[in-house]
Amino acid sequence: MSVRTFKAEKAVSSDGGSVRWVVVSDDYDLHPEASAYLASLRSRDCSGNTERVYAGHVALYLSYCAVTGLDWAAPGFAPLSRFLRWLVEEPLPRRERRARSEPRYRSKATANQILTTIGELLRFGVPNGCP
Repeated sequence: MSVRTFKAEKAVSSDGGSVRWVVVSDDYDLHPEASAYLASLRSRDCSGNTERVYAGHVALYLSYCAVTGLDWAAPGFAPLSRFLRWLVEEPLPRRERRARSEPRYRSKATANQILTTIGELLRFGVPNGCP
């Protein structure tokens, strides 16, 4: 059985070319709650760059939840602490074809920014009926 992972994707509207960011599974199923959260950023006039970055944060979190079996909508304090630790301790994927001698890691500040995004996602989900 394969684990479903998620990624941020740029969606370009066919009716005017406006750019939106969404979160989709590896088989391109839209994650409705994550995408609704990103739409809420647009309605608050957040920049497109903010939407892009937050989409990546949310996709990373949803993938982590899928791999670890965590309920993304109701994680609890201890699982979020483990996620924060994982963000700092897990090496980043390699970007280049040639091997680097040292793996790269997220900084604590970056991990905290990601967790802040996830906190906003969870706060958004509760009053909007997300599971």
